[in-house]
Amino acid sequence: MVPTSRPSEVPLVTRERGKGKLILLVVSLLAVLMLLIGLVAALMQDGRRTGERRDVVTSTVPFGMLGDSDTACYQDSIAFPANGPQPGGKFQAITLQWPEVLARIRDHQVDLGEWAVWGVPAWLSLARVRDGLGLNWRGPQRETYQHNLAWPSTCDSLTEGAWRQAQRLVDVMDEQPSWWRNGVVVVRSGVNSFGKAKTLDVLARDPDDPAVVEVIASCVSHVRDAVRLIHSRHPETRVVLVGILNNSDWPTYFSRWQSGAEQRNLNRGLDHYDAALRAMADGDRRLAFFDDRAWFAKHWGRRNPDTGMPDYHAARIGKGLSVFNTMGDSLDHAVLANGHAGLVWNVLWVQELTQLVRAQFGLLIDAIPDAEVARFVEERVAEMDRLRGGGR
Repeated sequence: MVPTSRPSEVPLVTRERGKGKLILLVVSLLAVLMLLIGLVAALMQDGRRTGERRDVVTSTVPFGMLGDSDTACYQDSIAFPANGPQPGGKFQAITLQWPEVLARIRDHQVDLGEWAVWGVPAWLSLARVRDGLGLNWRGPQRETYQHNLAWPSTCDSLTEGAWRQAQRLVDVMDEQPSWWRNGVVVVRSGVNSFGKAKTLDVLARDPDDPAVVEVIASCVSHVRDAVRLIHSRHPETRVVLVGILNNSDWPTYFSRWQSGAEQRNLNRGLDHYDAALRAMADGDRRLAFFDDRAWFAKHWGRRNPDTGMPDYHAARIGKGLSVFNTMGDSLDHAVLANGHAGLVWNVLWVQELTQLVRAQFGLLIDAIPDAEVARFVEERVAEMDRLRGGGR
């Protein structure tokens, strides 16, 4: 006799398989749901803090900032955590970038926005998703002023890329459009695009090198686009266009380009940028050009025009402090050990910026006389002495 299977065996196996598929489907749906919930939660973190209302003093002048690390704040605990290298080293507490100086020295007349952690971290940026959905958001994450969008970047980041700056600043300005009619935006970029050794080597040989001139023209285009974007939404806002420094005056590069011809070529090459920005400012009363090379020469001098050799003098602050064009974290150095501008550099820079916006735009910001510069610096000198245990 041929054995036969019991009628219930096949349906039982089928039922078990069906149950397994159902469980797998439910688990998959739950996983997708959790992923969607996580994505929505991530996208809700836009780094803008728009739910936190902030009263503004409408009589103050709002300042916005676009650019690179020459404008990024030094007291930023996100970029410079306590367990890592910090601008100023052991003097980090008194080492201020120029926006930090401006916020302190004219705190009753200017407003850089609330000091807080703004933006989303890189791992949470989801830039393509956010941009694809047309969401407003801010990055990279920094502890800074609300109006300071600068981070270590090149010219293209003024208007392009996931962390483009001008669009983010306009988003902030849109929160208080009437206030920004009396506002100022400072655009300071270019050094990371054409101010480093490789590019300067080329300009020292040929100030009209086509490849470098093209890079400079691209930078000018990004600056122009940033200005257009600002004025498309805030047509009365003033904009300061900062020229390019000759980085042969940077102590790191003192051993390079030591001939008069090379120095002349360098400055002629950099003039491509400054001349374009100056032309933009000359044609628009809302724009002003800040001549960074002329400002530096006024305080520290320049290379010898005949030999190209370093030939600088000290900047005198008050009666007791001489600041040299050298690198170090104490206040007698113009440049920090990490290569960025030191406190005195930034105080003198703010002094010039304030005078420029007063003269060009007629804004009601008090000039910063030399005596006030001296008082501000001397207070930090006393703190520096305390930080290193007394005595300079």
